Amino acid sequence: MKVALLTGGFPTRENPMRGIFNKNAAIEISKHVDLTVIFYRIFIPGRKRYEILEENGYRLIKITIPLLPFINKYTTCINKYLTSIFLKPYLKEYEVVHSISGITAVALDKLKKKYRFKHIVQFIGADINYTLPGLKNMGCVKTLNGIDQIVCNSVALKNEVKNIFGLESNVSVVYRGVDLERFSNVIKKLDKNVVFLFLGGLEPYKNSPYGENLKGGITLMKAWKLIDQHINEETSVKLIYGGAYTSENDDLNNWKNSLNFKDKVEILGRVNPNNILKIYGRTNVTIIPSRTEGFPNVGMESFAVGNCVIGSNVGGIPELIDDNVNGLIFNDNDENHLFEKIMELVDVNRVDILGLKAKEKALKKYNNKWFSEGYVEIYKK
Repeated sequence: MKVALLTGGFPTRENPMRGIFNKNAAIEISKHVDLTVIFYRIFIPGRKRYEILEENGYRLIKITIPLLPFINKYTTCINKYLTSIFLKPYLKEYEVVHSISGITAVALDKLKKKYRFKHIVQFIGADINYTLPGLKNMGCVKTLNGIDQIVCNSVALKNEVKNIFGLESNVSVVYRGVDLERFSNVIKKLDKNVVFLFLGGLEPYKNSPYGENLKGGITLMKAWKLIDQHINEETSVKLIYGGAYTSENDDLNNWKNSLNFKDKVEILGRVNPNNILKIYGRTNVTIIPSRTEGFPNVGMESFAVGNCVIGSNVGGIPELIDDNVNGLIFNDNDENHLFEKIMELVDVNRVDILGLKAKEKALKKYNNKWFSEGYVEIYKK
C-alpha cells in the first residue's frame, strides 16, 4: 500500500524538535506500508524549492509553497488554493493520503475527487482548538469535505470535532504513544530531591489568543514566584524550565533574578531531542500548565520515564492524568491552584508513589507501536 504522510511540521537542521513526533510516527508507519513523507514549508529566499531524501525506511520529499501571512479570511482562502495547486503534482500515485492537521484538511477536497485517494486527517490539538473554529463559517472552509476518516489524538478532541462540525460517525481516536523501549529504561539520579520539569517554552503563538502563554509558561512563572516565598535554602526542590524562546529571554531572566532562591531554577533553553532522556533522568515531576491541549506528548513521555504530572484541566490532559493517582490536576490559568499542587509534591515519597502509577499506565496504554498499527487498520478500511 502506497501512503503519503502530508505535514507542515517535521524536524529540520535548524529546528530538530519541530514535528519530532511526526517523524517518530513516520518511522513506525513505514514498517507497515510504502510510505512517503511530504513536508511542505513556506517559501523564503534561499530555501530549496524541492528536495527528496531517503531516510529511516521512508521517502522524504520537501517542497516549498509561497503562502501568504495570515491576515484575514481572504488570505486563508488564497492559501488553501495555493496549497492545493502546489501539492497536486505529488499526490497522483498514492492510495492513501494521511494529512496531519492544518489547512491541508480542507485543501485536498478537489484533488481527492481527481485522484480518488482515501483521505485520512489527523487532528492534534491546535487545529481544532483555535484554528479551524474561527474559519468554519468561511466559504472556502465551511465543512470538512473530502475526508474519509478523521482521527484525533484524544477523546476531548473527538468531542470538539462533534461540537464544531457536527461530525461523529467517521471520527475515531488513536493515541500517538511513545517509544517505550527508549523511555521506560531511563535511570534516575535524584537522591531525595524533587525536581520539576517544564518544557512548554514561551513561543509567541500569533494565531492563538493565549500568545506566549499557550503552554502555560507564564502561569507557571507566577506560581513558582509563590513557591519561592514558601521555601528555604534547605527545601529539596528545583525547577528546570525549558522549551522554545527560553534562551536569552529578558522577561524570563528578570523573573529568575527576582526570586529569593535563584539557584533552584535552571533555564534550559530549547531541548535537543538527543538529550531528552538525560533531562528526564534529572527530574521526577513534569508540569503541563497548557491553556489548550490536544493530548500532550510530553505527558506520555513523562509517564513512560516514571514522572508524575501536574496538569491543567484542559483538552486531553485529564485523560492522561488520573487525579491523585498518577498526578495532579489544577484549574486552568490559576497560579494559586498550581502553587498548591506543586507544594503537595514537595514530598519525594508521594512523588515516587505517583510516578510508579504513571509508568504503569504508560506501559498499558501508550506504546507508539499501537499508534502505527491503529492507523494501518484505518488505511485498510
